[in-house]
Amino acid sequence: MKILISGSSGFIGSALVPYLKSHGHTILRLVRDHSQQG
Repeated sequence: MKILISGSSGFIGSALVPYLKSHGHTILRLVRDHSQQG
């Protein structure tokens, strides 16, 4: 199954992504572009 994770670099996401990958899921990470602040 393909799963989109928002906040994948956070506390819960950093544990959730490897868990889901180990169970055969495809992970798509939604991340913020930090270069566009202001």
